[in-house]
Order: sequence, then C-alpha cells, then structure tokens
Amino acid sequence: MIVEAFDLAEMKEMIIETVLTELPGKPIVTGVGLAGWGDNNSLRTRRLDNLYICGDEQKEVSEDLPPLAPRWV
Repeated sequence: MIVEAFDLAEMKEMIIETVLTELPGKPIVTGVGLAGWGDNNSLRTRRLDNLYICGDEQKEVSEDLPPLAPRWV
C-alpha cells in the first residue's frame, strides 16, 4: 500500500498517475480536503479501483486554511 501525503495538487496528481500506471494493483491512499477545522461530517472515504480518496474532496491548504490536525465543529 502506498500513502500519498503531498500538499500540492500537482505532486498528488503525479504520484497517483505514476502508481496507477506503473504499479497496477497496488493500493494507493490519498487525502483531499483534510486541511483546517470544522465540519467533520463532510469527511468520507471513496474507492475507485485501487485508489482510496479520504477527505471532503474540496478544501485545499492555503494561508487561511493551514494544515492542522483538528477537524471539529
């Protein structure tokens, strides 16, 4: 299993595409929209073949939304 933990979308895309094409069958887990705080009910896990996407798939790390551990309302 490979766990992707990059902050930049371009880096996420690069490693996901590489793993899916060069290591078919190898599970990869990625986080999209885990930054910040609040609205923890929006977090979910979605599976697309061997790709597991965890998060709300919307929020991105920014000056106003830094990468923080708490995600509570």
